[in-house]
Amino acid sequence: MKSMRFIVPTGLILLLIWLYALIPNAIVITETASISSSERAVSFFLTTKGGRNKWWPGKSFKKADSAFEYSSFNNYTYIIRPGNYSELYIEIRKDDFTGEGKMSFTVTGPNRVEIKWLTETITGLNPFGRIRNYLDAKKASGQMEAVLRHLKLFLEDERKVYGISIRKQAVSNPLILTMKKVSSRPLSTPEVYKMIAELKVYISESGAKKIGDPMLNSSRTGENEYQTMVGIPINKDVKGTGKIHIKRMLKNGIMLVTEVKGGRNTIDKAFAELENYKEDKSLASPAIPFESLVTDRLAEPDTSKWITRIFYPIY
Repeated sequence: MKSMRFIVPTGLILLLIWLYALIPNAIVITETASISSSERAVSFFLTTKGGRNKWWPGKSFKKADSAFEYSSFNNYTYIIRPGNYSELYIEIRKDDFTGEGKMSFTVTGPNRVEIKWLTETITGLNPFGRIRNYLDAKKASGQMEAVLRHLKLFLEDERKVYGISIRKQAVSNPLILTMKKVSSRPLSTPEVYKMIAELKVYISESGAKKIGDPMLNSSRTGENEYQTMVGIPINKDVKGTGKIHIKRMLKNGIMLVTEVKGGRNTIDKAFAELENYKEDKSLASPAIPFESLVTDRLAEPDTSKWITRIFYPIY
């Protein structure tokens, strides 16, 4: 009996020693993802609330401080606090499990980044709690991997990153008859179409034919100064006048193209996303971008029904 009483405590002590040696007091979970996307896009969609809400697999709730809480993703809660341009701090919670750490990214090549998520959790001194926290940490690792998978799928889908469908197209109609006007305010739709009407009359008088929709570029050139240029693709070269000119685009030159439906805000947002695309891909532009007015805006006053094709020359 004495030997049995001695063996049991000794075995228990050896089991505890083995347990504490196998499961450390602090467990660090590391998950990584290699993503084909730009540094700008990764920073925006990772470190800003507006960006994260487009891909994070859970609902967002604003907390009392600067943190945001994401929940309802497999019953895990994520408390996110802002960091800097390339990182943010994340606390993971579920029942009795808590892990704290950060998600950050580094650029590993042209349009290539690696995202790393480190989380640390304390297992505690209680042997049963230590085992439970160890198992919870294994499950949390799987959840972290799932979140990074969501991010990777999102960032590698250009339609989701830019919110528009962007394609490349060669210039097929290089001759553009143009007219421009400088004003102290943006021109109204009737004023724009008055300029377009003048071009149509000149095309007819010159024996040429229009072979595309009217084009528009409007920009602010100074304080209380705006420049509006309209154009119409034509089938042959014609002689210009004092205010009507022929513009020759590079034959087979490349343009970014997208098509949107909506008014001025929608169109301006599409221009901004094409700018982002150009920056992300390290492209340059040899000429100004322009709108192709697929819808006759003079005949359709409802801007939500306007269809606009946007062309952005690049090289």
